[in-house]
Amino acid sequence: MPANDDLRRAARAGRRAIRRGLAPGMAGWVDRFASAQDRPDFVWALAGTLAASALALEEAFSHSGVEVQAIVWRLHELLGSGRARAAQTWNSGPPGSRGADPFEDFAPWIESQVGRPSDAASDPNAFQALVTRWIDVANERLTLRRYHRPDLRRRHAAVLIAAPIDSILALDESTGDAREEMTQAESNAPREGIVSFAEALLAVWDLTEAERLAPIGVNRLAPAEAAGFGGFYAMAEEMEALDAGEIERRAGEFAASIEAFSASGLPRSLHPHAEAVIADIKSELARRAGEGHWSRAFEPRPPEMRHRDPGLWEKIKEKLSGS
Repeated sequence: MPANDDLRRAARAGRRAIRRGLAPGMAGWVDRFASAQDRPDFVWALAGTLAASALALEEAFSHSGVEVQAIVWRLHELLGSGRARAAQTWNSGPPGSRGADPFEDFAPWIESQVGRPSDAASDPNAFQALVTRWIDVANERLTLRRYHRPDLRRRHAAVLIAAPIDSILALDESTGDAREEMTQAESNAPREGIVSFAEALLAVWDLTEAERLAPIGVNRLAPAEAAGFGGFYAMAEEMEALDAGEIERRAGEFAASIEAFSASGLPRSLHPHAEAVIADIKSELARRAGEGHWSRAFEPRPPEMRHRDPGLWEKIKEKLSGS
């Protein structure tokens, strides 16, 4: 299959994964961002690969650690030994022990990106490093019931959101020209700005998920007590069910902190998108404070919606829209 066909197939699958995995309002942010780039299909393919990874890990985590391990190995095989060996690994279990391959539509495109210095960055291992690190941190968040360090959300945001954005912006010709004119110190400033922007996006996700996850004690709104312990395998983390009042208080604190956010520290090509997203966030926070709930556009999809296959009508609409 020609490379462009692989990219288009991955982009279509990426749209499906994003629309299933994110609340509609957040999926709209990805749509606006992709539309503003020189290579929107690349954005959808990369974002979709990451979203499909998160969805597959989340679903596997709800069943067993063995299934999580199978997903992780599958991804590492795709990034390392190639598609054929990865498929062989995926299908090597007993009959019926594996469901449909969650990366079937992405595998040819992923394979085409491995070791290609012309895409994403000058380092030939940049794509593998980006996705591999993303998998590790996404897996960590699955098991993390509480932030056990104040800086942990920022570290997660840097890997899960800022790094993919930075990689995509590196492909944009106008951004590349602008970067060539910068000094090293100046080029570091937009990177820090992207991380701060990414941290705000992850904080919104944590807030909107908080009410759904509170009954099972997942609290990513604040670090645990100093004496507590949290981490990769969620060992000895305390359960803490948050009530609506506590979530409202956290939302108020976040609303106050984001009032001062400015896109001035971001790369110029990201300014309009970032300003629009921050305006959406402020509007949602005001609604949460005034009405006590998020708008339907920002209600996280429950797991059963995230993991179901698209219906016939959704597929028809996708075909008609040219997605």
